[in-house]
Amino acid sequence: MIEVVDVFSCTGVLARGLVQGGARVRSGFEIDPIRADHYRRNVSAPCVEGDVFDNLDEVAKYRGIDFALICPPCAGFSSAGKRVAADPRNDLLRRTPELVALLMPRWLLVENVARTFHIGEMQATAERIAALGYITHTALTQLADYGLPQMRQHSFIWASLDGQRLEPPPVTHGERRHSGQLKLGLLPWVPCGAIVERGLPGMKIDVFAKLARRRHVPVRHIALLRRLYPGIEFTARTSGWNGHRAFNTVIVDPERDPLPRVTGSWNRSGDCLILDGPVVRYPVLSEGIKAQDIPEDWSLGPTKEHAWHQIGDAVPVRFGRAVARMLGERAERVA
Repeated sequence: MIEVVDVFSCTGVLARGLVQGGARVRSGFEIDPIRADHYRRNVSAPCVEGDVFDNLDEVAKYRGIDFALICPPCAGFSSAGKRVAADPRNDLLRRTPELVALLMPRWLLVENVARTFHIGEMQATAERIAALGYITHTALTQLADYGLPQMRQHSFIWASLDGQRLEPPPVTHGERRHSGQLKLGLLPWVPCGAIVERGLPGMKIDVFAKLARRRHVPVRHIALLRRLYPGIEFTARTSGWNGHRAFNTVIVDPERDPLPRVTGSWNRSGDCLILDGPVVRYPVLSEGIKAQDIPEDWSLGPTKEHAWHQIGDAVPVRFGRAVARMLGERAERVA
C-alpha cells in the first residue's frame, strides 16, 4: 500500500481520492484550524495543525515516505484573486524544495494553479527539486480529460527518485472539437447537465438577450445566443469593459458544455452563467460540490463562504483516485 504525507492539506479533497484509490494517508499538515478539523473527519487521518515550517520535526518523521503531496496556497497567484506579487503566501511555493529536502519521498506531486506554470514559478521550483536528485516533469493538466464535468487546468510538478520519469495518469476523455483525440479512443468531455439542478431562479433569457443586444457580447456567446434567437442579430465585442459583469462571464449550455473552473469567487458572483430553461443563473454550492466530485458525506465548513473557498481550492477526488492507482501499478512494476 502506498503511504502518503499531505502538506498544505486544506480539507483533504485530493487526499480522499488517494485513499479511495488504495493509498494510506499517514498525516496532513494544515495551518487553518477549521480546515485541519475537517481534514481529520474527511480523510480519517491525523493532521498537524499550524505553520508547517514551525513543525519541521513532525515533517521529518515521514522522511523516505512513498509519496508526498504538497499543495501550497494559490491565492497570491490565482487569476481569480488579486495576483499580488508581494503576497507572502507566494513564498510557500518557492520554499517547497526545503520540505522536499526534508522528506525525500520516493515520488512527489506539487500542485498549484495554472498561472504558476504560465509565469514560470513551477518550472523554477522544479529545477530546485531536480537539484536534490529527482527526475522532474512540469505540466498543465486539464481535469475535463479525466471525466469531470468542468474545464479546469492545474499546474503540477511530477517528481521521482526511482530513476524513471513520473507521468500523469493516462487521460480518458478529450475535447469534442478535437477529432484527433477522439480517434485515439478517448471519450468526449462530459457536459455538466447531470450535475445541474433544474428550475432555480435566475434572469429570464429574453431579458438577458435584450441586455446583450444593447451592450455587445463577447464572441464566445454569439453562437449560443444566435441559436436561441435565430431572428436576432447580436453584435460581438473582442475587448473592453461594457458595464455589465454578466457579459464578461462564460455562458454554459448544460447539454453541451462542462462547467468552467470552479472557484471560491462563485460565492460572490462568479465567472459562469448556466443556461437553465428560460433563465440564466449563477451556479449554486451543490453544483460546485458535484463538479469537484466531492462525496455527499463531506464536511465543508461553518459558512457558505468557507465551503466555496474549500471546494474552489481543491483538486477533485476523481483525479486523486487516478493518481493512487497509477502509483500502485508503478510500485508493482518497480518492485
